[in-house]
Amino acid sequence: MASQPVPEFEEAPRPIIVKKVTIVEGGHHGGAWKVAYADFVTAMMAFFLLLWLLNATTEEQKQGLADYFTPTLVQMSDKSAGGTNLLKGSSVTDRDEMPTAKSSAITATATGSVSARELSMKRSSATRQAIEQILQSTPRLRE
Repeated sequence: MASQPVPEFEEAPRPIIVKKVTIVEGGHHGGAWKVAYADFVTAMMAFFLLLWLLNATTEEQKQGLADYFTPTLVQMSDKSAGGTNLLKGSSVTDRDEMPTAKSSAITATATGSVSARELSMKRSSATRQAIEQILQSTPRLRE
């Protein structure tokens, strides 16, 4: 008897893979460039406004603007920026009125002998007395 050839392994049918390719249109690229451009345009506008102000103002006006935007020159502000109002260019919370570490009120609060409410009441009454004194000393505000 003749031997029959050994059958090769039969291959299983391969699955059919269908790739669907979607083509994306290039219309929308995001909006981050718009934000960056708007920031750039805003900065350029501010720069040109600054150049225009430097050219269009006098030295006295420039000094007033400089004093207005310089918070450390509170003592000089009554000479140039806002010196004609009730407080003569100063504020209720000027540097001279701000409590310091050496202030007795702060140490008293730290030890607990004076409450924060009492300290606030003392400051408020002192401020009120200062404003009333200014009102009484200025003739046009007495009315």
